[in-house]
Amino acid sequence: MIKSLLKLAAVLVVGILLYNYFMGSEAEKQQSKEIFQKVKDLGSDAWNLLRAEKDKLDEGKYDGALDQITDLLDDLKEKAEDIKDSDLIKRIAELESQKEDLERKMNASERPGNYDQQSRALSSNGSDPNEEIKRDWKNLIEETEKVMNEMTEK
Repeated sequence: MIKSLLKLAAVLVVGILLYNYFMGSEAEKQQSKEIFQKVKDLGSDAWNLLRAEKDKLDEGKYDGALDQITDLLDDLKEKAEDIKDSDLIKRIAELESQKEDLERKMNASERPGNYDQQSRALSSNGSDPNEEIKRDWKNLIEETEKVMNEMTEK
């Protein structure tokens, strides 16, 4: 219901702006031009922000997160070996395997010319590789947190 009202309000605002832009008085035309310019500037700023984040990603801004997970898993493994809990050691080994798979996927998605491969993968199996990476990353973090919580209980 609210979604429909918001869509209707957006259509109404755009309609009024277009009407004022072409048929309104000089003041209304000027106001519409200013609003359109602000929307254009907002779109341009958003595009520049996305481009800057992509450049940071290409430069390795988020590589440190994988390094931190590696360090955390190493620490957890040492503590699990200290308390001699074979179940936790096995689960940490599985987490390390998941991290390595995630790292391979991330490296594969960053290769130049991989966009054609990604579009083929998207059309062949119906899932976006980047969404799969996000899902795997979230799963790895959640499972690591569970292991940490179990370890603090022991």
